[in-house]
Amino acid sequence: MQASAVGYCGPAARSVDEAAPAGNGFAAALCARTEAVRDALLVRDVRFVALRFGLVFGRSGGAWPALARAARWLGAMTPADGEQRLAWIHQDDALRLIARAVADARLIGAVNAVATDSPTWHEFAQALAHALHRPRGLRAPATLLRAVLGEMATLFVDGPQVRSRVLARSDFAFRYPTVRAALMDLA
Repeated sequence: MQASAVGYCGPAARSVDEAAPAGNGFAAALCARTEAVRDALLVRDVRFVALRFGLVFGRSGGAWPALARAARWLGAMTPADGEQRLAWIHQDDALRLIARAVADARLIGAVNAVATDSPTWHEFAQALAHALHRPRGLRAPATLLRAVLGEMATLFVDGPQVRSRVLARSDFAFRYPTVRAALMDLA
């Protein structure tokens, strides 16, 4: 079992799933290097699952506390032009998926650990403002985000639409399939 990230896909303007090749950039290179261990394990006939997580939203950690704090102070901001996609998963679904990946021998290889809903950042900001009863904030320019966050800005500026073909074919049922449901639970 390995925790990886959807950053494996790199910054892309296309829809990607588990079959997509590794992308470019620091995050993609790091994820590809950590997942490369699976090749050695497959030779030894060891089942290997790499869960590629999107942003995790949970009360006790992940991206939610920082995003909620910023929205409470500044309003729900939209990064860059807001048309890039957000790959995310509720912490409860992430924990259930980890347990499932350990127990279910049918899950093998890369699994994009993302909810079925892949909103734009503009749509996410609307849902966040609604859930927290806060106004919509300003747009944060991509150049500012890159200057302040460095490589991490890719999470907010260059989001491809990440789908999980593996989970779509399985019988895994998300408790929080939409970002609106997840945010209403957390708010």
